[in-house]
Amino acid sequence: VAGAAIVAAIASSLFSVNGYDSAINFSEEVKGSARSVGRAVLFAALAGVALELTAFIFGLFGTKDLTTYLGSSTPFTDSVTNALGSGAGKVVLIGALFAIVNATLAITLQFARVLWASGRDQAWPTPVNDFLGKVHPKFRSPWISTLLIGGISTIFCLKSSLISTVTFTAVLIIILYALIAIATLLGVLLDFSGIDPIKALLWSAVINGVVAVPLMLALMHMATRPKVMRSFTIGNYVKYLGWAATLVMAIAAATLGFMTFFK
Repeated sequence: VAGAAIVAAIASSLFSVNGYDSAINFSEEVKGSARSVGRAVLFAALAGVALELTAFIFGLFGTKDLTTYLGSSTPFTDSVTNALGSGAGKVVLIGALFAIVNATLAITLQFARVLWASGRDQAWPTPVNDFLGKVHPKFRSPWISTLLIGGISTIFCLKSSLISTVTFTAVLIIILYALIAIATLLGVLLDFSGIDPIKALLWSAVINGVVAVPLMLALMHMATRPKVMRSFTIGNYVKYLGWAATLVMAIAAATLGFMTFFK
């Protein structure tokens, strides 16, 4: 139980500061100096953390019953309702809903931009690149990639539960930031090793693609086992999509190995 509580606490902490770097994905469309993107990410993160700490301190020290506050599924909303009335609580809920909708739109556009860029940069076979790289003639937007990301996201929303989605995403975020921390430490050591950073960047991408296969296998194995996930076990649709993604990644890694060593 203690281990699960620690993982949940880490996931919640990472969730609260996750996503500020998304502006980097739109850096090619930004006018002016490229430094503006980094500053925007930094200032947004600092403002977000400041607002979160303000809300946390307000709720923690303003509540009349700390046990009830910590045990509530919506502690901040309950604190606002108790302190300022039900009207203020509804305003907070409406604001949260608008924030979720805004985040959903931003995430969809972000991943659509990445998918479109993969086609533009010839990451797929030519027919796929031509399809994903289409841009609307009038609005100059990657409409094919946006529709694909939106359609896949809609399927996940309709066919998966909120708890399983949050649990699966939390595990992925913990792994992601753990890898970022390891990569940062290795990057510092790389400065003193004399290794060509461009070659290291290339091979790190290769290693990332190969290591992703056993990681995805382990995640899918755990997510589909009721003994491990219990009531959080993923459904059939998510399971099929997850195994399909794992298979595609395995084929890509095998193809890369074949092209590298047997070409």
